[in-house]
Amino acid sequence: MTAQLTDIGNFYSTGPLVIAFNLNWGLLGITVVQIYFYHLSFPRDPVIIKCLVYFLGTLESITSILMLVDNYRWFASGFGDLKGLDNPLMSPFYSPIADSIVGLIVQLFYCYRIFILRKSFWLPITIALFSLLQAGGGMANGILMFMVGKMTTVHRPTVPILLWYTSALISDSMIAICMTWTLLKYKSNVSNTNQIISKIIRLTIATNSLTESAIFHSIHKYLSVS
Repeated sequence: MTAQLTDIGNFYSTGPLVIAFNLNWGLLGITVVQIYFYHLSFPRDPVIIKCLVYFLGTLESITSILMLVDNYRWFASGFGDLKGLDNPLMSPFYSPIADSIVGLIVQLFYCYRIFILRKSFWLPITIALFSLLQAGGGMANGILMFMVGKMTTVHRPTVPILLWYTSALISDSMIAICMTWTLLKYKSNVSNTNQIISKIIRLTIATNSLTESAIFHSIHKYLSVS
C-alpha cells in the first residue's frame, strides 16, 4: 500500500491541475464573449456553421462543469486522499474524448476553408485523415481510461496516446502552413486588404504555434514516463 501511494504521489503534481482548472474558467469566459460577438456580427451565417459554434460552446461549458465537480472531489471532499487522485472520475470525458471531438470539428472546418480557397481536394482530404486519426486515438484513450479506472496505469506511452498527439500535431502543422501559404497568394496592391490578410496570417500562426507547443510538451511528458 505504501509503495502504491508513493507511486501516486510521485506521478502527480497537483499544482498544475489546480492552475489548469482555474485557467479553464477564465478561458471559458473568453469563449462565451467570443460566441456572443459572433452571434451579433454574423447573423446571416449558414445554419450549420451556427450550430457548430453553439455546439462547441455548449460542449466547453459541460466539460468545464465536469472539471469543477472533479476538482471538488479531488481537492475538497477528498483532501489528503492520495489514493483518490488515482481515480480518473469524469476526466476521460473532458480530456481526451471531448478534446479530440473539438479538435476534429475545428480541423475539419479548416479543411473546408482550405478547399474553398484552393479549389483542391487532396490537401484537405489528407488533413482530414490525420484529424480523424487524432480523434480516434483520443476517444480510444478516453475509453481505456474509463475501463482501467486508474490514472497511473493509463498515463503511460500507449498507441492511442501517441496516435492522438502525433496526428493532432501533424494536422495542426499542415493547417498552419497551408493557410499561411494560401493567404499570402491572395495579397494584392490594396493596403486595407493586405492588412486584413496579415492579421489573419499572424492569428493563424500564433494559435497553431501555441497548440503545437502544448502537444510537443505533452508528447515529451508521456515519453518520459517510465
